[in-house]
Amino acid sequence: MNMACILGHSRRGSRSTLAALCNVLALALISAAYAEGVQIPDCPALTDWAKALDPAQTVSLTQSVNFPSVFSDVQVEPLFGVGMISWNAKELSDTRRAINLCRKQASKQKRKEDADQLYAMMKALDGIRRDLTDIQRMRQTLNQQVDWLTNMRGDARLISQLTVARDSLLGTAKPLEEYGLAQRPNWLGTFEQAPKLLPEKDIAPYQQRLTDKIQQLDSEQSAIQTAYQQAKQELDALPLSTDSFAKLDSLGKATFIRELPPQQADDFVRAVNDKRYLINRTIAAEEAAIKEAEANRPAAVKARLDALLQGDSVANIGLGGLAPGQSYAQAKQILEQQWGFKTGAGGDLLKEFSPTLKALNHFVDTEQRDGGRVELDTMHGQLGRFVYFENFTGPMDMAEAYKWLVERLGEPVSRGTDLISVTASWHQDERYLDVKMGNGAIGPRSSKVFQSFIIMAIWSQSFADYLQEAKERCQALMDKPASELSINEKQALLMGCKTP
Repeated sequence: MNMACILGHSRRGSRSTLAALCNVLALALISAAYAEGVQIPDCPALTDWAKALDPAQTVSLTQSVNFPSVFSDVQVEPLFGVGMISWNAKELSDTRRAINLCRKQASKQKRKEDADQLYAMMKALDGIRRDLTDIQRMRQTLNQQVDWLTNMRGDARLISQLTVARDSLLGTAKPLEEYGLAQRPNWLGTFEQAPKLLPEKDIAPYQQRLTDKIQQLDSEQSAIQTAYQQAKQELDALPLSTDSFAKLDSLGKATFIRELPPQQADDFVRAVNDKRYLINRTIAAEEAAIKEAEANRPAAVKARLDALLQGDSVANIGLGGLAPGQSYAQAKQILEQQWGFKTGAGGDLLKEFSPTLKALNHFVDTEQRDGGRVELDTMHGQLGRFVYFENFTGPMDMAEAYKWLVERLGEPVSRGTDLISVTASWHQDERYLDVKMGNGAIGPRSSKVFQSFIIMAIWSQSFADYLQEAKERCQALMDKPASELSINEKQALLMGCKTP
């Protein structure tokens, strides 16, 4: 403003001319101070407004904010175009500055009463500045909180949060437990304080935004619950078989799960896992039942003996190509090539033969037997006796197996029984046969459970004589004083006086 107007004198022109000029300049300055939204009126209008100020007359703009009546919407909106409750700090400062300019103008024009009223209005504006700042800050905070809540990914828990926020704005909030919220949200205080600082017309849009979001989420949750109920029905209807695993995988990865309430989501995932466990248990039980039935299937002893035994009588009996009198080399070749057996750890010294572990397991899985084992005894390089052992996974009908042997070989020369086995011996011409069979197991080489066994020994009269002669030689050597025994004789005793 021109310094002459402020200082109240001029070097040239009359006082009336100066007053007019100052008034124009003041109005121009006031117009320049206009803030966007709030339209600041001229000095006469501001002066009339200031004259209406009566601190004793107040009006409640919100639940907790009381202003002088002159600041009510009825008086402010016609003058400024915007209710004071909506003013920001800049608009308040611009208005105060305009009033101060008008006050200075009144003082220069010696309008003391007007100047005093304008000054009182400035002080009144200062008095409500803090309240308006709190209101503006609350408006900003509430807008940020509503933006944040309404832009969150929706689920059932968010519906509860939105509902308690809306009800707090309405002043109708219930205890948090009734909303299904275990803890108090740290943002809830904003929604509880907003109705105390903001008028209802400011609160209403936020209430509507929250309500719209709740309705949107309710609709989405309804679709999610429909998908959830359908998935539960599909889960319940799944058969207890391996065919259900693919569907279980699909249900366990369904997108609706992450949209469910946490407890409901946990319950559904647990139900899927329980169904998988039940299917696995059912399959395992079925497999166990099959294995048990297979294991309890009677041992096919007759079929095994029929395949192995050779000859139409004990006199010419053989077993799978083996017969007394063969050379050891020939017998070994038969066991390796025809039986598929391998020499045991003792090699040619112990002369024990059996299938490989892989073959053994194959026999167990396909024929319910361990494949057998054969031990050879030789005399002077020839086969004198061989013993066959075999275990079976199923139980044995000993009476039926014995009956079959009698039908094949005739009555034995001796027979014996106990609780778990039967033994029988045959002798015809130059051949001997001993059989022992029963329920139990003999030295199994597998972790499988075996329930029955058979042992067969075949030897010749020559071998029996050989054993008797060896026995007699050993007896004669043992009758001699130890000091008189030669090294060869001592070695003979160690070998049982045999010459294999």
